[in-house]
Amino acid sequence: MTEKLDRIDCDALHEIYELVDKIKGDELQTAAKGTKVGLTRMRVNLAKVSKLCKAVRKQLLEMRDGQ
Repeated sequence: MTEKLDRIDCDALHEIYELVDKIKGDELQTAAKGTKVGLTRMRVNLAKVSKLCKAVRKQLLEMRDGQ
C-alpha cells in the first residue's frame, strides 16, 4: 500500500525540482559528448533556478508569517 505524502503548495519549488532533473541530464549528456550546447543549457537552467529560489524564499516567509 502506498501512502501519499503531503507537499508544500509552492509551484516555484516544484519547478526547481524539475529543472534540477534537467540539469542532471544535461550534465551527463555533456560529459559523454563534450558539447558546449549542453553547458549553455545548464547555465540557462541554473539561472532559472536562481530566480525561482528567490520566489520560493519569499513564499516560504509568507507561509511562516501566516500571510
